[in-house]
Amino acid sequence: MLISHQYKFLFVHVPKCAGTSMRNALSPLADDPLNYWENRLLSKVGVNLNVIGPVHRRRFRGHSTAAQIRRHLPASVYDGLFKFAFVRNPWDRLVSLYHFIQGRPAHRHQRRVAAMTFAEFADEWTRRHDALQKGWVCDGRGKMIVDFVGRMETLEDDFGHIREHLGAAADLQVLNSSGQRRDFRSEYTDEIRDLVADRLAEDIEFFGYQFALQPTTDQAAA
Repeated sequence: MLISHQYKFLFVHVPKCAGTSMRNALSPLADDPLNYWENRLLSKVGVNLNVIGPVHRRRFRGHSTAAQIRRHLPASVYDGLFKFAFVRNPWDRLVSLYHFIQGRPAHRHQRRVAAMTFAEFADEWTRRHDALQKGWVCDGRGKMIVDFVGRMETLEDDFGHIREHLGAAADLQVLNSSGQRRDFRSEYTDEIRDLVADRLAEDIEFFGYQFALQPTTDQAAA
């Protein structure tokens, strides 16, 4: 995640959804918690979270949900931020996660995932508590608590909306940390496609996706 109290924005980083591109574009505008001695001290002992210090010095985990961040900010501060995230076609996102983990030797799941077929991976990871992207941008009742949800499929256009809202110079480089891949649909059998459709039905309905490259409806704005 990225937060700026000067430019008043919050980027909620849904895993495998434009995080690298947003960091490169917006880090120069964002706050750096490691500018503060208490966060540097905590990092030295392996603590990368600080939710009790002064608001402008707090530090959140990189993959914090909007609800987790809201819980640790005063309502007036959270409400005053332009809050946004990106989501991705759920079938595509699973393929991206699979190849990402396999290509990262330091990842804690790398050895296990490297030994899996994609079908095995999809079966396991769609059962995880954090499999739904909806959970990153909604509260516990399923209500959207960010102001804008962009799409990986329309990344450049949606980033233009964000940049216009911020009123600050920021250049987007479209970066794919998983490398170049073929069409994600080629990884799927009908059985695995339908399994994902069933397990991730909430995301598919909420964000309007189908088993295609583009969402079925334009719901980028919350």
